[in-house]
Amino acid sequence: MPAEQPRADETGRDRGPTAGLAPLSRGRRRALLILQLIGFALLIAAVFVAINQRGALLAAWDSARNAPTGLLALVLALPVLNWLLIGGLFWVLTGQYGRVRLVEMTIVVGSAWLLNLLPMRPGLMSRVAYQKLVSGVSVRDSVKITIFSVITQALAAGLVVACVALVAGLERWAGLSQHDARALLLALGTGLLALLAGATWALRAGAQRLGGPAPIDAWRLAAGTALRLADAMVWTTRYWLAFLVIGHEITAVQAAAIAVVSQIVGLTPVQLGLREWAVGICGRFLPATAAVGTGGARTALGLSADLLNRAAELAVSLPVGLVCTWWVWRRLRKAMGEQAPGTAAIVGSAGPER
Repeated sequence: MPAEQPRADETGRDRGPTAGLAPLSRGRRRALLILQLIGFALLIAAVFVAINQRGALLAAWDSARNAPTGLLALVLALPVLNWLLIGGLFWVLTGQYGRVRLVEMTIVVGSAWLLNLLPMRPGLMSRVAYQKLVSGVSVRDSVKITIFSVITQALAAGLVVACVALVAGLERWAGLSQHDARALLLALGTGLLALLAGATWALRAGAQRLGGPAPIDAWRLAAGTALRLADAMVWTTRYWLAFLVIGHEITAVQAAAIAVVSQIVGLTPVQLGLREWAVGICGRFLPATAAVGTGGARTALGLSADLLNRAAELAVSLPVGLVCTWWVWRRLRKAMGEQAPGTAAIVGSAGPER
């Protein structure tokens, strides 16, 4: 028996809960799958190169094995902070178009964190379906939310690049020590966060809105940029810790630069493999790895640092993602059960998401 089709109102607009959740075209699905397979191949190649450079790998392993427990605990704990910050980001942006609780949005993002590692990033579809069925956010508005999240990331990356350029210039031309450079970079980041927080409060009080085809409250953009900046600071700390754990401490400026590269790569459809190689190539040119010798060994150290970060992410995202996906799946089933019986079959093809 065919599934009941969503009904349209007198204006011709689709009123069904699955309106706009059309499946991807075959060509696009194929392209996304190919990109994901390329990512897996790059990840395998990164592991192979790191293993092939045995001297650098063994030294990094020995250093990691002897690293203080507190450092290793931080490497594992900081991905959780990234998850909470991104959950807060999507909560702020989604609030423009529908009502959603902070905890609820964080759980949805936690599910997407794991699902987006799979081919064709099913976490994205799951988030869109969840927001439509549970929060009443249309697919078109979900696209706007995603676009605004990219805008906040671009703004935050621009701020980090400006800070890095300023501090690096002072290091080179004014003889700023590494200790002072780290303190200055932290002060600049904290100051920018305070400035954005103040702007968020002031703009919210004034209820100002940025115009254009997809208007958004100005305070939401300021708050989102602040959350993205905090996320970038956490990533900077993670890379600094990763290189420290494998025995090659880098400066705060270098860690921040690598974090920006990592975040830019994170915008691509390839979620595994490409980031490792981007960090590996950065590691090839870091002064901290110069003593290793060959370019291949220096690249292997960069790969090892990001593989350590990836391992920490997987160690956290697997339990978090599984629990969150189970919760999202139950919530979606309940929401579909409250709709007409035929509509549940349609949404079921979308899969549970980011």
